[in-house]
Amino acid sequence: MVRYVLFLIEIGSRNNHEDMKKKSLKPVEGRQAPFSNFVKELTERFTPLHILKFGEVSSIKNSCTSFSPQQTSSNVHYYLLMVIEGTTRIEHGVQDYVNTHFNHGKITILVHSQESVETAIAGNNRFFIAVFNAGIQLYSHDGTLNLFPEYILDKKMSLEKACKHLYHRIPMAQGFLDGAGECYSNEKFNVCVFMLHQVVEQSCIAMIRVFMAYRSDIHHLGRLLDICACFSEQPRALLLGTTENRRLFEKLMNSYSHARYKDNFYVEMGDADKLYSLVHHFLILAKDLCDQKINLLTAEFEEAEAEKGGTDNG
Repeated sequence: MVRYVLFLIEIGSRNNHEDMKKKSLKPVEGRQAPFSNFVKELTERFTPLHILKFGEVSSIKNSCTSFSPQQTSSNVHYYLLMVIEGTTRIEHGVQDYVNTHFNHGKITILVHSQESVETAIAGNNRFFIAVFNAGIQLYSHDGTLNLFPEYILDKKMSLEKACKHLYHRIPMAQGFLDGAGECYSNEKFNVCVFMLHQVVEQSCIAMIRVFMAYRSDIHHLGRLLDICACFSEQPRALLLGTTENRRLFEKLMNSYSHARYKDNFYVEMGDADKLYSLVHHFLILAKDLCDQKINLLTAEFEEAEAEKGGTDNG
């Protein structure tokens, strides 16, 4: 039996996060000790201004059979934002370091400069406003924790931005899917799978923009799925839920570079057919999830407007 425990910021929700905002991580918190120690290691290596945790997803597996004693195992996926001084892009280096050195779960870390964060918040970016309003601050370069102001989100503007990205990215993904179908019909299976890679990439970007309002320039499908897992396990479960799907996903991943640069990259008709069907279902899922989130954001905006109207009339 697997049980999932989620600590997630509802980016754009009505939940009250005041208590969460007041917290900071203590190294003595049981299983958190290896994590908090690693955060310290990150600060010493990369000298950031701030590190905040905006999500934590835990899966707990309990097993007991007639042939083995009761066992419990758990996996944790942490989501961090690192704020740095200067504009040098170091995110890939930080993520590579995390992947290599952290062995007590998984960490997805986003890295941005102080300047870009301030500009984004001034521009009503839902992601950064939510993280700084409700995230758990793990580190501050000057030792002051939880002193950020309470940022106000313009829900109308946030909804309009989410709709804009949805109506741009999903049709683009559909266009790549149509192109993949044409390539398949013409028996250009390598190009077909390359186009399917673009479908998954654009679908992930659409979901991330709609759910989190985060602008990602990541092309690695594995990392995009990691970010998507911050708000839904369904995208990952669809593409990686079976051994066969994981094999197909590996071929899809390889297509991004191998189809362009390796002469010996080859995709069989059967694999192209399976991948087309799998990615088609993935696009349908992405559309459905985005529609649900847009409906939620719309309801929250309408409720906020109604409350505002009641206050004005009162």
